[in-house]
Amino acid sequence: MNIELMKNLTIENAEKAASELLKVLKSKTDVTVDLSSVERLDLSGIQLLISAQNTGEKQKHSFNYAGPMRKTIFDKLSNNGFSLVPIEEDSDLFKIRRSSGEF
Repeated sequence: MNIELMKNLTIENAEKAASELLKVLKSKTDVTVDLSSVERLDLSGIQLLISAQNTGEKQKHSFNYAGPMRKTIFDKLSNNGFSLVPIEEDSDLFKIRRSSGEF
């Protein structure tokens, strides 16, 4: 299932976004989060993305991200120590990981 997040993934609406992601994780086992619509991201938003990804992986779900994402969003992730890791060669899907290693 492909889901699109709200434009502002920030502390002000993290609770609503978390609720939406948890609802999807409870009902689907194949989740792709489209980050192309995200215009603003803060550390709360990053924490939410990582938490959702970890929850999906713990539940043995297929949980990935897709883009393309805005340069400002990519920069926010990389400036805070995260990198985008393709799930396989020639795929548009990726995971978000700590640049210094796995979670």
